[in-house]
Amino acid sequence: MKKIFITMVIMSFIFSSCSSNESGKFKEIEYGTIEADWPVWDNVNDLVESENTDQVLIGKIVGISFQVIDKKTGLPPAKDAKMNYDIEYGEDVEPWRVFEIITLYDIDVISVYKGEKVNFTQIRMMGGIKDIHIEEQLAVIKEYSLEYIAVLETNVELKTDEIYLFVLRQFDNTAPTPRNLYQSIYNIHNPFKKTAPDGYPDISAKDIISVFGKDKWDDFWIQWQKDNPNWETWLDKTEVEKELQKN
Repeated sequence: MKKIFITMVIMSFIFSSCSSNESGKFKEIEYGTIEADWPVWDNVNDLVESENTDQVLIGKIVGISFQVIDKKTGLPPAKDAKMNYDIEYGEDVEPWRVFEIITLYDIDVISVYKGEKVNFTQIRMMGGIKDIHIEEQLAVIKEYSLEYIAVLETNVELKTDEIYLFVLRQFDNTAPTPRNLYQSIYNIHNPFKKTAPDGYPDISAKDIISVFGKDKWDDFWIQWQKDNPNWETWLDKTEVEKELQKN
């Protein structure tokens, strides 16, 4: 049975700071923390077959950018959005209450298992990224008078030029977003790896691909070995064989 927690986002400005010298000048950067409760699935079939799972794909991250959105619409703020919120609430609303930064990842798509067949897509993640790409983030938030870079309290590190499997939901007029942080993003450098924390079922990229048929997994595994001829230098062959026998 699918187990769902109510999705709720709390901006709890637990401030931290660091010094940046990206451009040769040191500056103090403050961060706010976004806490989020995510939906959780008891097993891989429920995750993949959920009516709210719109896309399952493998792709390489080729770019990272940032954007500020209106929390109510999920879209870039309209020209008079801040003024309209001030009128609606009858006060000068703090920008962080109505606007937030998001991170956009450009993805060169390699394989699509569910959803529209595309060669390129973007995915979006709530919040910014701590300690890297600082100048770009500051430039984006400054336009909307946001004083802090809000980041997820718990996040996964996504790196340019790495290949991942994503389980995504597509909201209207916005880039798709992972269903949750622990069951929806898998670095396929190790397609057998299960890294979910306590309270989450163990699911690997292999488990997800296999839902779509043994032939899909076989095709993936053959190609993966071609792309990674030295894989035994970072994976234990005996453990891999045990995983393969679970088919």
